[in-house]
Amino acid sequence: DLPATAHDTGRQKKNLLDRVKLSRTKSVRGQYEGYHEESGVAAASATETFFAARLFVDNARWQDVPMVARSGKSLPQKAAGITYHFDGKDGIDLCEIRIQPEERMTFRITEGADASLVSRYLEIESSFNRSFEVQSPEAYEAILRMSMGESLDLFVEEGEILASWRILDAVREAWMNVPGLHPLHRYAVGTAVSEISDL
Repeated sequence: DLPATAHDTGRQKKNLLDRVKLSRTKSVRGQYEGYHEESGVAAASATETFFAARLFVDNARWQDVPMVARSGKSLPQKAAGITYHFDGKDGIDLCEIRIQPEERMTFRITEGADASLVSRYLEIESSFNRSFEVQSPEAYEAILRMSMGESLDLFVEEGEILASWRILDAVREAWMNVPGLHPLHRYAVGTAVSEISDL
Protein backbone atom coordinates (compact mmCIF):
# COMPACT_ATOMS: atom_id res chain seq x y z
CA ASP A 1 0.00 0.00 0.00
CA LEU A 2 1.06 3.59 -0.53
CA PRO A 3 2.81 5.03 2.53
CA ALA A 4 0.83 7.55 4.55
CA THR A 5 3.95 9.72 4.90
CA ALA A 6 7.43 9.78 3.40
CA HIS A 7 8.80 8.24 6.58
CA ASP A 8 6.37 5.33 6.27
CA THR A 9 7.89 3.97 3.03
CA GLY A 10 10.27 1.54 4.74
CA ARG A 11 7.52 0.03 6.87
CA GLN A 12 5.28 -0.53 3.87
CA LYS A 13 8.10 -2.21 1.94
CA LYS A 14 8.78 -4.47 4.93
CA ASN A 15 5.07 -5.35 5.16
CA LEU A 16 5.10 -6.43 1.52
CA LEU A 17 8.24 -8.54 1.91
CA ASP A 18 6.82 -10.16 5.07
CA ARG A 19 3.81 -11.36 3.06
CA VAL A 20 5.77 -13.17 0.35
CA LYS A 21 4.59 -16.80 0.45
CA LEU A 22 7.75 -18.89 0.70
CA SER A 23 5.82 -22.09 0.00
CA ARG A 24 4.88 -20.78 -3.47
CA THR A 25 8.29 -19.41 -4.40
CA LYS A 26 10.01 -21.02 -7.39
CA SER A 27 13.46 -20.15 -8.69
CA VAL A 28 16.08 -21.02 -11.28
CA ARG A 29 19.76 -20.21 -11.39
CA GLY A 30 22.46 -20.26 -14.03
CA GLN A 31 26.12 -19.63 -14.71
CA TYR A 32 27.56 -18.31 -17.96
CA GLU A 33 30.00 -20.45 -19.89
CA GLY A 34 33.59 -19.44 -19.24
CA TYR A 35 32.89 -18.11 -15.74
CA HIS A 36 35.52 -20.45 -14.28
CA GLU A 37 38.14 -18.84 -16.50
CA GLU A 38 37.61 -15.43 -14.89
CA SER A 39 40.40 -14.16 -12.64
CA GLY A 40 39.96 -15.24 -9.03
CA VAL A 41 37.16 -17.74 -9.71
CA ALA A 42 37.66 -21.27 -8.38
CA ALA A 43 37.59 -24.04 -10.99
CA ALA A 44 34.66 -25.79 -9.28
CA SER A 45 32.73 -22.66 -8.29
CA ALA A 46 28.97 -23.15 -8.18
CA THR A 47 28.27 -19.43 -7.76
CA GLU A 48 25.31 -18.41 -9.89
CA THR A 49 25.63 -15.52 -12.37
CA PHE A 50 21.93 -15.55 -13.25
CA PHE A 51 18.89 -15.79 -11.01
CA ALA A 52 15.13 -15.69 -11.52
CA ALA A 53 12.38 -16.21 -8.96
CA ARG A 54 8.59 -16.24 -9.10
CA LEU A 55 7.00 -14.84 -5.97
CA PHE A 56 3.46 -14.43 -4.68
CA VAL A 57 2.34 -11.87 -2.10
CA ASP A 58 -0.33 -12.94 0.35
CA ASN A 59 -2.57 -9.89 0.51
CA ALA A 60 -5.87 -8.79 -1.04
CA ARG A 61 -4.36 -6.59 -3.74
CA TRP A 62 -1.77 -9.01 -5.14
CA GLN A 63 -3.33 -12.38 -4.35
CA ASP A 64 -2.42 -14.94 -7.08
CA VAL A 65 -0.54 -12.34 -9.16
CA PRO A 66 2.88 -13.79 -10.06
CA MET A 67 5.85 -11.46 -9.67
CA VAL A 68 9.06 -12.52 -11.38
CA ALA A 69 12.43 -11.02 -10.43
CA ARG A 70 15.42 -11.58 -12.75
CA SER A 71 19.04 -10.51 -12.53
CA GLY A 72 22.21 -11.69 -14.20
CA LYS A 73 25.61 -11.03 -15.72
CA SER A 74 26.83 -11.35 -19.33
CA LEU A 75 23.33 -10.94 -20.74
CA PRO A 76 22.61 -9.26 -24.12
CA GLN A 77 22.49 -5.78 -22.58
CA LYS A 78 22.84 -3.99 -19.28
CA ALA A 79 19.35 -2.88 -18.36
CA ALA A 80 17.03 -2.39 -15.40
CA GLY A 81 13.30 -1.98 -15.38
CA ILE A 82 9.83 -3.26 -14.58
CA THR A 83 7.40 -4.92 -17.00
CA TYR A 84 3.70 -5.25 -16.23
CA HIS A 85 1.67 -7.86 -18.13
CA PHE A 86 -2.10 -7.25 -18.28
CA ASP A 87 -5.04 -9.40 -19.37
CA GLY A 88 -5.90 -7.04 -22.25
CA LYS A 89 -9.43 -6.35 -21.07
CA ASP A 90 -8.83 -2.61 -20.77
CA GLY A 91 -7.06 -2.30 -24.10
CA ILE A 92 -3.53 -2.70 -22.77
CA ASP A 93 -1.37 -5.79 -23.05
CA LEU A 94 1.92 -4.62 -21.54
CA CYS A 95 3.58 -1.65 -19.87
CA GLU A 96 7.36 -1.44 -19.62
CA ILE A 97 9.11 1.07 -17.38
CA ARG A 98 12.82 1.19 -18.21
CA ILE A 99 15.26 2.65 -15.67
CA GLN A 100 18.54 1.84 -17.42
CA PRO A 101 20.19 2.47 -19.82
CA GLU A 102 17.61 5.21 -20.37
CA GLU A 103 14.44 6.16 -18.54
CA ARG A 104 11.31 5.58 -20.61
CA MET A 105 7.81 4.11 -20.50
CA THR A 106 6.21 2.08 -23.28
CA PHE A 107 2.67 0.72 -23.58
CA ARG A 108 1.67 -2.15 -25.87
CA ILE A 109 -1.94 -1.77 -26.89
CA THR A 110 -4.23 -4.67 -27.82
CA GLU A 111 -5.91 -4.89 -31.23
CA GLY A 112 -9.30 -3.24 -31.34
CA ALA A 113 -8.70 -1.20 -28.20
CA ASP A 114 -11.00 1.75 -27.61
CA ALA A 115 -9.56 4.88 -29.24
CA SER A 116 -10.11 7.03 -26.15
CA LEU A 117 -8.22 4.53 -23.98
CA VAL A 118 -5.37 4.36 -26.48
CA SER A 119 -5.19 8.14 -26.49
CA ARG A 120 -5.04 8.18 -22.69
CA TYR A 121 -2.27 5.56 -22.54
CA LEU A 122 -0.21 7.41 -25.13
CA GLU A 123 -0.68 10.66 -23.19
CA ILE A 124 0.65 8.99 -20.03
CA GLU A 125 3.58 7.49 -21.95
CA SER A 126 4.45 10.79 -23.60
CA SER A 127 4.21 12.72 -20.33
CA PHE A 128 6.46 10.22 -18.54
CA ASN A 129 9.07 10.25 -21.31
CA ARG A 130 9.11 14.05 -21.53
CA SER A 131 9.88 14.27 -17.82
CA PHE A 132 13.11 12.31 -18.45
CA GLU A 133 14.30 14.22 -21.52
CA VAL A 134 16.88 15.93 -19.31
CA GLN A 135 19.68 13.62 -18.17
CA SER A 136 18.95 12.21 -14.72
CA PRO A 137 21.44 13.03 -11.95
CA GLU A 138 24.02 10.48 -10.92
CA ALA A 139 22.78 7.96 -8.35
CA TYR A 140 25.15 9.24 -5.68
CA GLU A 141 23.86 12.78 -6.20
CA ALA A 142 20.31 11.65 -5.44
CA ILE A 143 21.45 9.79 -2.32
CA LEU A 144 23.42 12.78 -1.04
CA ARG A 145 20.45 15.09 -1.63
CA MET A 146 18.14 12.76 0.29
CA SER A 147 20.58 12.29 3.14
CA MET A 148 20.68 16.07 3.64
CA GLY A 149 16.90 16.36 3.61
CA GLU A 150 14.04 14.77 5.48
CA SER A 151 13.22 11.95 3.05
CA LEU A 152 15.02 8.63 3.46
CA ASP A 153 13.15 6.71 0.75
CA LEU A 154 16.36 5.57 -0.99
CA PHE A 155 17.80 4.10 2.19
CA VAL A 156 17.07 0.55 3.32
CA GLU A 157 16.04 0.00 6.90
CA GLU A 158 17.05 -2.96 9.07
CA GLY A 159 13.54 -4.44 8.94
CA GLU A 160 13.58 -4.46 5.12
CA ILE A 161 16.96 -6.18 5.04
CA LEU A 162 15.85 -8.93 7.44
CA ALA A 163 12.59 -9.41 5.52
CA SER A 164 14.53 -9.73 2.27
CA TRP A 165 16.93 -12.28 3.72
CA ARG A 166 14.00 -14.35 4.96
CA ILE A 167 13.13 -14.92 1.30
CA LEU A 168 16.71 -15.34 0.06
CA ASP A 169 17.61 -17.77 2.84
CA ALA A 170 14.62 -19.96 1.93
CA VAL A 171 15.67 -20.01 -1.73
CA ARG A 172 19.31 -20.81 -0.96
CA GLU A 173 18.28 -23.54 1.49
CA ALA A 174 16.16 -25.15 -1.23
CA TRP A 175 19.12 -25.07 -3.63
CA MET A 176 21.38 -26.78 -1.10
CA ASN A 177 18.89 -29.37 0.16
CA VAL A 178 17.40 -30.35 -3.21
CA PRO A 179 20.21 -29.71 -5.74
CA GLY A 180 18.65 -32.01 -8.34
CA LEU A 181 15.56 -29.80 -8.54
CA HIS A 182 17.64 -26.63 -8.70
CA PRO A 183 20.48 -27.36 -11.16
CA LEU A 184 23.00 -24.73 -12.17
CA HIS A 185 22.09 -24.15 -15.82
CA ARG A 186 24.82 -23.09 -18.23
CA TYR A 187 24.20 -20.30 -20.71
CA ALA A 188 26.29 -18.67 -23.42
CA VAL A 189 27.59 -15.15 -22.91
CA GLY A 190 25.25 -12.61 -24.49
CA THR A 191 22.14 -14.80 -24.56
CA ALA A 192 18.77 -13.87 -23.12
CA VAL A 193 18.63 -17.15 -21.09
CA SER A 194 14.89 -17.30 -21.75
CA GLU A 195 15.09 -21.09 -21.81
CA ILE A 196 15.88 -21.17 -18.10
CA SER A 197 14.20 -17.99 -16.86
CA ASP A 198 10.57 -18.73 -17.77
CA LEU A 199 8.83 -19.59 -14.51
